[in-house]
Amino acid sequence: MDRTPQLVASHFGVKGDVLQLGGVAATELVERYGSPLYVYAPAVFRSKLERLRRALPDFEVHYAVKANPTPAVLDFFVQEGCDLDVATCGELSLSIAVGCPPSRIMLAGAGKTQDELLAAARAEIAEIHVESVDEIERLAKLAPELGRRIAVGLRLNPGRVDYGEEESIEAKPAGYGFDEEMLEEATRAVLAADGLELTGLHVYFGTQHLDVDLMVAAWGHVLALAERLCALADEPLRTIDFGGGLGVPYYKNESEFDVEEFGRRLAPLVARARRVPGLADANLVTEPGRYLTAEGGVYLTRVIARKHSRGQEFVVVDGGINHHLAATGNLGHVLKRNFPLALANRMGAEPSLQAEVVGRQSTALDTLARKAKLPAPEVGDIVAFFQSGAYARSSSPLQFRSQEEPAEVFAENGQARLVRKRSGETDLLRGTILDPSF
Repeated sequence: MDRTPQLVASHFGVKGDVLQLGGVAATELVERYGSPLYVYAPAVFRSKLERLRRALPDFEVHYAVKANPTPAVLDFFVQEGCDLDVATCGELSLSIAVGCPPSRIMLAGAGKTQDELLAAARAEIAEIHVESVDEIERLAKLAPELGRRIAVGLRLNPGRVDYGEEESIEAKPAGYGFDEEMLEEATRAVLAADGLELTGLHVYFGTQHLDVDLMVAAWGHVLALAERLCALADEPLRTIDFGGGLGVPYYKNESEFDVEEFGRRLAPLVARARRVPGLADANLVTEPGRYLTAEGGVYLTRVIARKHSRGQEFVVVDGGINHHLAATGNLGHVLKRNFPLALANRMGAEPSLQAEVVGRQSTALDTLARKAKLPAPEVGDIVAFFQSGAYARSSSPLQFRSQEEPAEVFAENGQARLVRKRSGETDLLRGTILDPSF
């Protein structure tokens, strides 16, 4: 089943054959702010957040900044009462700059630099998630300088988890976190460090899960690990971070994750954990990014040429891999499948052409859609790529071939608001040093 009609019906709309985003015509947005363009509908973000909170009433929702670090997006989630999950010093700085109190920020991420550890510790963020003995030792050396103990959580790379009749999540090697088998060693290392306070647990089970059975088993396993950690530390936990992992369907034949069913099946496991003294008052945390933002974003790009080459039709657009790496299938995908897409100015037209939608980067990697069925596009038409609120701009090589970076816009209640200006050619020289005497 094509995801496009469902997304349009659930989150957007059509008026006079033109896609409406937040009540504003896609054609109007492109005329006003240029093409290519990222458009975000805050109402969709809010709807996803409210649905998640209803399904998981025992959990705090922290927004994972990496999914979309645009400051206006961060500010939106902070204003909606979310804490923030960051992985780098840059994300930490952005979070503080938009007004998020450091006490509402947690830092995770493999290979933290000394500067990142120092910045996080000085800012007195809620918790730093340590991923190696070396990181524990380096962080402990900072505590005397700061004159206080530093709150840390252990990040674990989970072991095998069985679920269903014959299904399992296999234990895999990873460059992040302590392997689950090292739980005792890692716990001892933190407890032996005078300057650190062991306050939390963080377990990451991967991303883009659409199987409720899998997620119930995974999060149940996190609760079991938290119980083990409490016993080893002989101290209550302040935080149990289950990571994100809640998926969104991008492609045909993918089903939406049933978050309500997930919440119902998880509830008895949470109730049991609450009866463990060391877990009774722990904050249960989930840190979605993609789940909250993907469906609320649309990438708009104009058709600038049509061509026929050796029996194949090509539609050339003014966007491409430099703006939307994920849509090209080059962001860790083995199988390259199309994001939901449509001609935003001809929503009612019947598909009559099968074509490759390509950018202008002169590389075969720059293919935004393969064998896409569209109304025969004409120069000036606008192609809309849905599910673009997460990992569109943030994961893309924006400086590839030194082109302008698209603007970003919020659209809601029939009004549009520019939240990031389009970069110009002069911006490409910003920060560079041209010294002919060198």
